[in-house]
Amino acid sequence: TRRHPAHRTALSMRQFHAKLTALDVPGCETFDPSDDSAFRGLVAWLEEQRIRHYAAADRAKLLDVNAAAWPEALRTYLADIRCPLLGTEAENDRGSVIEWLLSRAFGDTFKQAADSTAAAVRNPLDRLDFEADDFKRGVQELATLLKIPHYPDHKEVLKACCLLIAQRLSPESISRARDEAGKVRVEKIRLDEVPIGFDTAPGSRSGAELARILRLLYLADLRTLQTQINHAIVQVQAITADPKTDERLGKVGR
Repeated sequence: TRRHPAHRTALSMRQFHAKLTALDVPGCETFDPSDDSAFRGLVAWLEEQRIRHYAAADRAKLLDVNAAAWPEALRTYLADIRCPLLGTEAENDRGSVIEWLLSRAFGDTFKQAADSTAAAVRNPLDRLDFEADDFKRGVQELATLLKIPHYPDHKEVLKACCLLIAQRLSPESISRARDEAGKVRVEKIRLDEVPIGFDTAPGSRSGAELARILRLLYLADLRTLQTQINHAIVQVQAITADPKTDERLGKVGR
């Protein structure tokens, strides 16, 4: 059964308006493709809201729909987006141009949505609610597990957790700790090479040796104190998440 041309035209218009509706084109229900003003407005809207081939600053001529030079701006635009209708009879068929632009708009819209979805999948942290109560509780539980002191700002606590994990729980750190486990470093030094720092009675060898032993014990206490100070600084900087201490060097600063 052959359909009457008028029936095919009505069906085509319904499909056309359905595409406009799917793209959320303003006034899609009453859009008339034969209306020159409506046609220009549609082209400008599709570029600005859906296709977005031009940078915002480069759309001025196409968006100036009342300008006498607008038809030339349209031709330049179609060439820039590589419309295959240019150079054919369909170039002057407004309906064909609109159909192609709508197809291009659909393609670009879906591509933008796919890119956004892919970006979200690549970085799942972007979907986290860092202010949610569950998230705050999780950070506090992690801090407790890592023995990091409580701090009011949960984000700073999270930074401290990340810092501690990176410094102390990396594969390299764990491997080094296993290699050094059970090993005791012993530094041998000749007692007579230790400077006393003061004079003793001539010929008093036992007095000099006793002074050297006391000096070594004093230096050992100082070293223990320095280690404790370094450890305290590291703990404080773990809270502020701004490490500037290298405790291996036994000093503060860069």
